[in-house]
Amino acid sequence: GFIRFTDMIDGQTITRQTDELTGLSSLVVLDSAERTAGGKDLRPALKIVDAQGNDVLIPGTDMPAQYFLPGKAIVQLEDGVQISSGDTLARIPQESGGTKDITGGLPRVADLFEARRPKEPA
Repeated sequence: GFIRFTDMIDGQTITRQTDELTGLSSLVVLDSAERTAGGKDLRPALKIVDAQGNDVLIPGTDMPAQYFLPGKAIVQLEDGVQISSGDTLARIPQESGGTKDITGGLPRVADLFEARRPKEPA
């Protein structure tokens, strides 16, 4: 199939970033809080279509193969490019948070081993 961008407007719902080391450009979906007024109601998505431009359906259903993109998703494809099974459509970066070093988690581990109620429940 082929990729068709839906509601992906440069400056409103997406922004183009170029990696200075590799020279490769990618599209980054703007978080809804970062969008302009015109882009707040839009839902950026990747839709899979066939060579004639008709929607490809998810096997066994009547639903088109359409993937909505969350904020900060990174798309390295261009509109209209051919894709096949196993291709990466978008990357969603995961932020690591919480304890920065091992010593911050040790009191929590002690609470677990002693089977008492934690001071700050999750």
